[in-house]
Amino acid sequence: MERIAIIDITSKCNLRCTHCYNQERYWEKSENYKELNSKNVAKIVHRLKEMNFTRLHLLGGEPLLSSNLFDFILNGQKEDLDVSIVTNGTLLNSDMMKKLCNSGVWSLSVSLDGTTALVNDRIRGEGVFNKVVDNIKKSVEIKNSLQPDMRLGISFTLTKQNLDTSKNLFDFVNDLNLDFVNISYLSNEGKARETYYDNTITESDKFQFIDEILFSYKSRNNNIYFNIDARKLLGEYIYKKHGISLDAEYFVGCAGGDAQFYILADGTLLPCSPAGTSMGCQLSSDYLKDLEPPNLLLNNINEIINSSYLVKFYNYTHNAQTYQNIVPCKNCRYECKPCPLLYKNDNIVVKECTYAMEEIQKIDKKFMNIPLKKNENIRMSTVNDKVILLSFLTQDEFVLENTALSIWNQINNVNTGNDITRLIMKEYKLKDEDFNMVQKDTMEFLYQLRGNRFISDVMI
Repeated sequence: MERIAIIDITSKCNLRCTHCYNQERYWEKSENYKELNSKNVAKIVHRLKEMNFTRLHLLGGEPLLSSNLFDFILNGQKEDLDVSIVTNGTLLNSDMMKKLCNSGVWSLSVSLDGTTALVNDRIRGEGVFNKVVDNIKKSVEIKNSLQPDMRLGISFTLTKQNLDTSKNLFDFVNDLNLDFVNISYLSNEGKARETYYDNTITESDKFQFIDEILFSYKSRNNNIYFNIDARKLLGEYIYKKHGISLDAEYFVGCAGGDAQFYILADGTLLPCSPAGTSMGCQLSSDYLKDLEPPNLLLNNINEIINSSYLVKFYNYTHNAQTYQNIVPCKNCRYECKPCPLLYKNDNIVVKECTYAMEEIQKIDKKFMNIPLKKNENIRMSTVNDKVILLSFLTQDEFVLENTALSIWNQINNVNTGNDITRLIMKEYKLKDEDFNMVQKDTMEFLYQLRGNRFISDVMI
């Protein structure tokens, strides 16, 4: 299992972004957090290795301002931990990029919040966009020259301010010759709290944006990796509408205090970032009252692992009763569980999932009522009673037997999913009351065939 340590290696930052989640933690209190010396960095990283962490994810503040940046990187390498960094990119000059390439950093993500200077600089500050894009272009050249085992991409927070100009995001990333893009949404903490309801996008806007960028993504043959902040129902929507599967690790519910921890600039170990901000205030006052989080410098491993703070937090976030009133979790077949700090109290409706459920029903209905056809360049071979499909272009295989083979044989450019369901029921002499079950199983199998590109990717 991957276990990630998200570390604020400095409280200092040279920008004042309008949605900064760390504003309440560091902007007015930066002087309270002294940067760790080399000895303490080595102690923290070694302790994390002893606790079976697999990755260091370095944040700030602005991590490139930190005097101990390379102490963290080199100690991470020494302890065989992957190291990733998120930077605002303003200090990513040629010398810094060369050092990072030669240090063994696994992933470097540059934060941008617009594909134009006009939009980005409203959020990040005047002149930031052109400077950062210029630094990215030079960094790509250096990376291509030195050939390090490093991914270079951007992190993008979607808001009302950048929604309209973000639909060319993949063109923007592709033109910069980057490896990936991470897409997330505004978090109601820190500086963003002041204008959260004015700047956060609606679910309709979110789904329309996803549709448009994924249509763009599918229309080009590229190797850009993308990660969209998504729960399982949104992942199902994307799979059924676009035939794209998202990695299951991005559907994990609350990983805080188990697969993921957040470490402040003074070594304080939190289960997650919101636990230490206003989002976690009610939990702290009601459930974790008078309990202090452990510190990697002040506490030994047993004290950290068995601290009442972390144990009670874990028990709270992994208790089914915590989620029993959240809509639509109580009626959902997935068990991903949303952030309880965000949804437990007044905001008990997970709007993304509610909207996704409604849209999935529409997609399913339409998908089952359109004719389906087998794609070209498909090879078939028979082994015993099994038929193996092979895509000549992708070399993907799919094994058909029993009912699956019967369904495949009914795909003929004319039959719809519902037609195939009825034919299967007739072939196996099933009763009318079995129709819904057979329809569901047939539909899921047809989605698999389409997801593996053995039948047409129908735009619905």
